[in-house]
Formats: sequence, structure tokens, C-alpha cells
Amino acid sequence: MNRDISSASESLTADIRAINDQFSKISDTIVDAIYHTENAANGDVVHDISETALASITAGKAISCTNDAYVEGDINIGGIVGSVAIENQLDPEDDLASSFSLYQYQSYELSAIVQSCSNTGAVVAKKDCAGGISGKMDLGLLIGCENYGRIESETGDYVGGIAGSSTAVIRGCFAKCTLSGGSFVGGILGCGTDKTSSENGSVVSDCYAMVDIVKHRQHAGAVAGFYAGDFSQNFFVSDSLAGINRLSYSGQAEPISYWELVERSGISVGSAELSIQLPKELTELSLRFVADGVVLKTLPIEYGATLDESVYPSLPQKEGYYAHWDRGTLEELRFDTVVTAVYTPYVTALASSELRETNRPIFFVEGKYDDRAVLSIRAGVTTLAGLNVFPQSFRDALLGCLTGSALSREVIEQWTVVIPQDGEEVHTVRYLAPNGDPDDLQIYIRKDSGWAAAETWTVGSYLCFAAVGENAEIAVISTMPTWWVRVIAAVLAFLVIIVFPRLTLRVVRGVKKHRMAHRSKTVYTMAISENAPSDTASATAATAIEAPAKRKK
Repeated sequence: MNRDISSASESLTADIRAINDQFSKISDTIVDAIYHTENAANGDVVHDISETALASITAGKAISCTNDAYVEGDINIGGIVGSVAIENQLDPEDDLASSFSLYQYQSYELSAIVQSCSNTGAVVAKKDCAGGISGKMDLGLLIGCENYGRIESETGDYVGGIAGSSTAVIRGCFAKCTLSGGSFVGGILGCGTDKTSSENGSVVSDCYAMVDIVKHRQHAGAVAGFYAGDFSQNFFVSDSLAGINRLSYSGQAEPISYWELVERSGISVGSAELSIQLPKELTELSLRFVADGVVLKTLPIEYGATLDESVYPSLPQKEGYYAHWDRGTLEELRFDTVVTAVYTPYVTALASSELRETNRPIFFVEGKYDDRAVLSIRAGVTTLAGLNVFPQSFRDALLGCLTGSALSREVIEQWTVVIPQDGEEVHTVRYLAPNGDPDDLQIYIRKDSGWAAAETWTVGSYLCFAAVGENAEIAVISTMPTWWVRVIAAVLAFLVIIVFPRLTLRVVRGVKKHRMAHRSKTVYTMAISENAPSDTASATAATAIEAPAKRKK
């Protein structure tokens, strides 16, 4: 519901703005028509006096302002002022353009002056109109201003080193910066306007620019992005840019060399009344190293200088990241250069390029690697040479079954794994078997003393083991579980040690009892035979003897 309400609110606001724009156009048309038919001799209703009395004007004036902070906003973003215009109360983000007319049978004067202001901070607009001094100028005067900060529009147009868009006057301004935007990107002005019968056009004069346009879609120039308005006595230094939209104009947007610019440094430019000195900062080049927004090192450089790696400072480390400079060489530097540290999360598991039939890597190695690291593997010839891990006789097999968890059967594969350096000596290596089943496999690693079984564990379908050093020669051995042999041996041992002695004892005791019973019977029989008086007595005695014997049984 909140999203629906928000969407409806935005749609309603846009409709109101569109209606307001149409009413303004209709009102301007009607008032202009009445004015021109009935008061053609009265002159303009509104007079911009920003240039006529520069020294005496104190109201509507910003002078000697500086900014070195990062400035970011939606639309009409400038390092000193966002826009120079009359505020539109219905839409605070927009302003009334200078083409409005007021017909009340009287004359108005206005002034809006930005003088001798400087910006060194980055200016970023999300949409249209980004400028080093002003994002948008509908009236007034910019004079003697300087910009050395980066100017960018993320998704919009009209980007300028001094002003993004202008229908006013820009005189004696200087820009040395990088620029980035869509269309209409210029070193001094993004885009101006032509003069018409009802309104003045933009003016750009006596300005100097030394800029680098790093990104644009169309209409870009070292002085202005598009030829609209009046241009005079503007100069620029660039090896790749033209003055205005791929063309340079003598006396309007004219190229000069860096050394010519140096010769003019400190001299006055402009008319006698508006004399402005060309700043030395325009010709001073620097090299800066920046990491996480912090300037680590700043060096002054000569135009066209080439520097070696010794000028790079140490890269600050960041936990979980590897760092590198975004520029590896410093050759023919002809502009202010910023070298920035780039931090990228470590690659913690590096895969081999060789794959199984299932398109899964045969090996992984764990570590802290950058995007240039490569895990190399080489398949070896499966051989038993040196692998003294197989039973040579029945006795060896039996001992192996009784003492080990598995009995080696055959060599599945042999590999040499070349592990890239990351500052660690021991790495965890993961191996994927040909059938994808890590069970019943054993890894052997070749060492100086021969092959040795590695301690292994499983992670999913991979068999893992620890490898020491940069090269690991391994053999993969299939095994047969021997737990059942030990179970049988334990059962037999139990029978031999516990059950068999008890059975033997019971048998021995039974034999002894039988012998004693037989011996007793014989003794009694003999005694009765010797003492019996007659046959009848003998029979009676025998019967008496047998009776106890039967009871005993």
C-alpha cells in the first residue's frame, strides 16, 4: 500500500509540474503579446544589472567563497551554488527561467553575481546539471571563478567545469578538472543558449580550460559541449579534445600549448574593467596517491613527465582484501593524475581449469589469492614405482587388514599440483575423483623420504588434504575397507579366549565326574561280592547298591 501511495504521489506531482509548465508557457505568451503590442517602446520589464555595476552591487552577490568538500545531490548541483535563478515555489527543485515577463507597467532590476569563488571538491549529480561553480544558471554573472574538483553526472546531461547549463554570462573563469556525464559535457560550460528576440543568450568569454573528459555519450568539448550562445577569447589545452563539440574556433574556443599557458600565467585577462589574473594553479600539475579516500602522497610533476615505480607509496593492507594501484605505469603525464588503491576481496578457493565430465574442477586450493593467480595441475603416469603401499603376500595383506583401516588395491590417478604463492606454506587442497565419490580413496604425497599417506577428510564430493610448499605430487589410491576382517578376528578372539576355555572346562569336569561315578560303582560291587552269604543276599546287596547309584544319577 505504501508503494502504491508513493507511486501515486509521484505521478500526481509530475502531472502538477507539467500543468504548471503549460500554464507558464501560456501566461508568458499572452503577457509577451500584450507587452509587445501595447508597450513596444518601454523596453524590457526585467533588467539584469549584474554586469553593469559589479563593484557597487552588494545584494545578490557571493564573493570569494571556497569549497573543498564532496558535494552530491539530485539535480542542479554546483560546488558553490546549485542554481542561479528565481525560485519556483511550486517545485523547489526547479527555478523560473529568465524568459518570464512581468507586465505591471513598471520596471524591475535584478542582480545575481558569483565572483572570485573557488571549488576543489568533487561535485556529483544524479541527474542533469552539474558544475564546478554552479549547476544551472538562468541569469546573473559568474566572474573570476575557478574549479579544480571532479565533476560528474551519474545518469544525466549538462556537465561543465564551471556551469552545467547557462543562459547567463560567464567571464574570466578557469577550470582544470576531470568531467563525466551523458550529453553536453564541456570544460567551462556544458551547454548554453542562443540569443532570441525575447531573451538574451549565454555568454562565455575570457575563460581558460585544461580538462579531461573521461566519459560522455555525445556533444563534448574542452570549452563547451555544444555551440549555443556567444563565445569569445576562450582558450584550452588538450591533446585529444576540440574546443566545442569536436570543433575549435579561432578567437572563440582556441587551442594553445601548455607552454603558452605557462607564459600567460599570472597575467591579466579580460577587459580593463574586468581584469582578472590567470591563476598559477591552472598550470601546476600534481600526482596524488589515494587509498580509501585518504591521500597518502602528493608530488608536483612536470608536464609530460614519466616516473618509475619508486614514487609509489606502500599500499595499506585491508583484512580480507588484496590491493593494487589502478595505474601500473606513469608515462607522459600531462594532467593532474590521481592513482587510486583498488581493494578486491580475496579469492579464497582457486579452481583448476581442468574439469571432470560433470564440468566441475578436478582440484581446488584454499588460500588468499588475487584475480591473477592460477592453479596449475599436470597429470602423471600411473605407476607403482616407489609406491610401497600394496601387500606383497597373503601375510602382508592379513597384517594390513588387522593394522589398517583400508587395504590399498590400485593407483587411480597421479597428479602434480602447482600452488600459487600467497604467503602461506601449507594449503588445503580439494580433489574430485573421476566418479565423484570420495569414499574408499587414499591420497599419498611424495616427500623426500618417499610416498606418505596424507590425512584426508571430505567436503561434499571432494576429498581434502593438506599440501606443504608450492608443488605437491600426489597419487590417488583405491582402497578396500578392512573393518569386517577385524570384526571377524575379534569374534574369533572372543571365542578362543572366553568361550572355548569355558567349554573345555565343562567337558573336563564331565569326564572327571563320569570316571568317579564308574570307579565308585566298581568298588561297591567288589565289596558286596566278598561279604555276601548266599545268592539271595548277593542279589539283595546288588539291588541296594544300584539303588543309590540310580539316585545319584
